[in-house]
Amino acid sequence: MSSSGGKDKATSTSNQVSEPWGPQQPYIQHAFQQAQALYNKPREYFPNLAATPFSPQTEMGMNLTENRALMGSPVNQGAQQLATDTLGGDYLQGNPYLDQMYDRGAGAITRNFKDAVLPNIDSQFAGKGRYGSDLWANQKDTAMDNLGRQLEGYATNLYGQNYDQERNRQMQTMSMAPNLAAQDYMDFGQLMNVGGMVEGKGQEFLGDQISRYNFGQGERDEALARYMAAIGGNYGGVSTGTQSQPMYGGNPLIDALGLGLAGAGLFL
Repeated sequence: MSSSGGKDKATSTSNQVSEPWGPQQPYIQHAFQQAQALYNKPREYFPNLAATPFSPQTEMGMNLTENRALMGSPVNQGAQQLATDTLGGDYLQGNPYLDQMYDRGAGAITRNFKDAVLPNIDSQFAGKGRYGSDLWANQKDTAMDNLGRQLEGYATNLYGQNYDQERNRQMQTMSMAPNLAAQDYMDFGQLMNVGGMVEGKGQEFLGDQISRYNFGQGERDEALARYMAAIGGNYGGVSTGTQSQPMYGGNPLIDALGLGLAGAGLFL
């Protein structure tokens, strides 16, 4: 009861209730029951591993590649050794067949000298009756000098040519050396590829474990969020309102009349 300007007022409170449409109510209740059941039921993670292990063929290939990378190629090793020997000059003076070639060639020159050159000189001077003369001796000495120069020229040409050819091979090998040396890094690269495959597969399994862990950490939070989303909505409610009516001078008759008029206005 309150008083203002000589007139009292009465305050009344009214509640207004709104409900879902009647035929909807059983379905809404059933939905709430299903949401409750889903909330109480924990989610299940995929039971198997989410990473595929290496196949036997892949593992065999990785093992073979690893062994080859560690041991190296005998072909590459032989090529590298030959290149090293060539660059070191092992074949400049170490040709085992060169001396044999010289001996054969020099032997043929010497035999020709003994079998043809000397007999021809002897026959010429003998036919003239001057065999054994000083001129005959000088002619033989000249022939011997020619033989020496011929053998020397043959040796110089044979060994010089071999030296020149071997020096050319050395220069060619120098241009091949970087590629031959790079073969080692190919083996290292293959070994790193195998290691990368192992690391990548390990990362897959680690990722699977992390996903399972994260799934368990947020499972209840997500379940609650889904539950609240399922039961949320405007399905009705209660509203409260207040209303004031004046009291006329405290006269019960007038007050009753005023309340009656106010109540009648609710039905207009």
